[in-house]
Amino acid sequence: MMNIFSEIYGTYFRIAAKLLEKQVTDEKTVRETVRREGFRDSVLFLPQKLIPGDEDWGLFHRLPDNSLERITKNAPVKVLTRLQKMWLRAKLSDPRIRLFMDDDTLAALEKRLADVPPLYRREQFGFIDRFSDCDDFLSQRYTEVFRTALTAVKRRSIVYIEFTSGHGKRMGGKFVLLKMEYSPKNDKFRAYCYLLRNDRVKSSGIINIGRINKIADTGRVFRTPVSMESYFLSRKCSSPA
Repeated sequence: MMNIFSEIYGTYFRIAAKLLEKQVTDEKTVRETVRREGFRDSVLFLPQKLIPGDEDWGLFHRLPDNSLERITKNAPVKVLTRLQKMWLRAKLSDPRIRLFMDDDTLAALEKRLADVPPLYRREQFGFIDRFSDCDDFLSQRYTEVFRTALTAVKRRSIVYIEFTSGHGKRMGGKFVLLKMEYSPKNDKFRAYCYLLRNDRVKSSGIINIGRINKIADTGRVFRTPVSMESYFLSRKCSSPA
């Protein structure tokens, strides 16, 4: 499915469209945008295609003050093909997408795509080697817990969590959530986290979102710099197997 979007809205298209959103820009912004949004070697040739010169695409012209003005009156408008709409319609049938989008946005999308048939249906796929006790993605309670956890990951918020362990033991404490991950084999979401004691890291762990009974934002942010590399190092045994 990735190829559906690669040609029309590929990386270079998105970079050019981003730069064309503003009426006037400059060379520094062009180079920084290419470096940040493009591939490693994009800086070697893409700026020359955007900045007016002998090899440019003619998207900008240079003003007397050396700034760059787009040649179009309006910013680019994204137009979806029917195939793309069919793909999006199919994705809306996936209950997991509802975890990342609010009800109003979903309702608006479903209304706009109401007359578009889905590219595929979920019942057309069969999964092997997958556990049957998947997360209940359609549960309102699960959705609320997931969105709170996702917000905590983005903000590095310190959250209080009560959950049931895999051994059936009820546990609770203050955590900082580092990353959320979906497991296709288990059909579950889980969060990599640090358990805190007195605002310091006590231990590392993994919590399945479906096992969380309560999650509440403490209103505080974990300021200590952390990285996933150091997290995974903390999960390794001291002696190799």
